[in-house]
Amino acid sequence: MERVTLPEAKCSGLQHSPLGRELKDIFDHQRIQTHFQPIVGLKTRSVFAFEALTRGPDNSALYSPAHLFRLASDHGCLLEMDLMARRVSIKNFMKSVAQHQNQVKLFLNVSVSSLMNVDHRSGLTLDCLNYYGLNIHQVVIEITELQPVEDSGLFLNAIQHYRKMGFKVAIDDLGSGYNGLKLWSEVKPDFVKIDKHFIADIDKQADKYRFMETILTLAKSLGTKIIAEGVETEAELQILEKLGVDFVQGYLLKRPSPSTALTLDYKWNEVVQDVTNPKETVKLLCREAFTMPLDTTIDQMTDELLHRPGVDYVPIVEKGRVHGMVWRRELTELLASKFGRDLHGRKNIAKLMDPSPLVFDIKYAVGGGESGNH
Repeated sequence: MERVTLPEAKCSGLQHSPLGRELKDIFDHQRIQTHFQPIVGLKTRSVFAFEALTRGPDNSALYSPAHLFRLASDHGCLLEMDLMARRVSIKNFMKSVAQHQNQVKLFLNVSVSSLMNVDHRSGLTLDCLNYYGLNIHQVVIEITELQPVEDSGLFLNAIQHYRKMGFKVAIDDLGSGYNGLKLWSEVKPDFVKIDKHFIADIDKQADKYRFMETILTLAKSLGTKIIAEGVETEAELQILEKLGVDFVQGYLLKRPSPSTALTLDYKWNEVVQDVTNPKETVKLLCREAFTMPLDTTIDQMTDELLHRPGVDYVPIVEKGRVHGMVWRRELTELLASKFGRDLHGRKNIAKLMDPSPLVFDIKYAVGGGESGNH
């Protein structure tokens, strides 16, 4: 496979500073490395993909990808760095990945400026995949927002070129860059990554919870899968699971490493019910719930849940009797449909509620014995 080399004119420009000479040496000897961070599916609780993260040489000022790519950009060789990182990432992925992992996807970062560069020769990524034997359907092109997209026509043509070849497309760090929702609406990506700013302390900040709820509703209507980045605490993970986020990525699950091992650092706690003591009753598990009456409309329920981010279900109660249950997830799915709120907002909540939830007497024994009716 042909290595990525710098034109002579660009090589000359790197000779005037110590960092420039180090960057030239990195190109001359392909001295970059790849770390892989898993993207985990919350339904399967297993590794769905690995994102390839480029690093410079160890013990170097250019080890940090931010420093490495910024210096390359400053010296007009960001495209070449991008292409080298892509080639090395594919090579290292194929060296690391085991045979039983042949369905695990690889997310490859591609900068907007590289896509827009007139010197970006078509077919280089596909040639690299063919050379190392990686199936194109395993690869997701992850677009990083390094600059505003000024010529949207040229940009969309570049994206469509990848799509026609069979690549999936992801947008990185939604909410942190220049284009955000505009990019989403134009590119119609298969995956959208949510910037870690919106994930940090989502269990404590209602505005972040509502933001994610809105994004998930939009994603469902557009057929896009959501990846939450920067997950660092168990409480954040639990909220993301409750919301129905598709995938997560972050230090809680696993830090980036040269390995593509499928084992995660985080272990989900399996809830094991203790059935040895028949005297323990449902009353021990009870907690006070927010309820709504039978004459509630879907609009009213929606407004209430917007102000109650931690509530996943609402019992419909009239004169002390439970008539049904409204589940946040089902309400969100209804509103995500075309004209969802306009069509259904004024309808009675009975149109949406589950009319047959499990209802137990508080004396019902957890361990299987009965102390009352249910």
